Amino acid sequence: MRPLGVNGGNGFGTLQSFTSRQRNLVQGWGFNRASTRAHAAHARKETAMFKGQAWRKTLVLVLATVFLSGAASTSFAATKWQKNHPRRAEVNGRLANQNRRIHQERKEGEISGAQAAKLHKEDHQIRQEERAMASQNGGHITKLEQRTLNQQENRVSRQIGQ
Repeated sequence: MRPLGVNGGNGFGTLQSFTSRQRNLVQGWGFNRASTRAHAAHARKETAMFKGQAWRKTLVLVLATVFLSGAASTSFAATKWQKNHPRRAEVNGRLANQNRRIHQERKEGEISGAQAAKLHKEDHQIRQEERAMASQNGGHITKLEQRTLNQQENRVSRQIGQ
């Protein structure tokens, strides 16, 4: 049986006068209404899935950006090593001054190497205690903790001047 429209047939003309879809139907390439509808439905479904995926990707990107910016601002604002807090700065400044005094006394020969090492060790312990206190309070030390640290620094300071 000859396909419709080929070489005279029923008067539709030659195969070239058909659209490409019609030529595909005539030549039997499997394009019929059912498969075309199924193809269109599949394409709509893929488009809908793509839109859903794009929406999800956008949502994930926005949430990740918000989370990371929030984490970054939190880490900059209240780290456990935030040394620019006034009470911490005062305590750390005193420790640095005592360290300088210990070096100066050792240089001038007023204290021995063993005495300097003992004083440095005590200063180091005070600094570690200050860091531990600050880590418990979001990078700050309380007034009571500052008073305690100052009392410890005063004891070390009196030992330096002897």
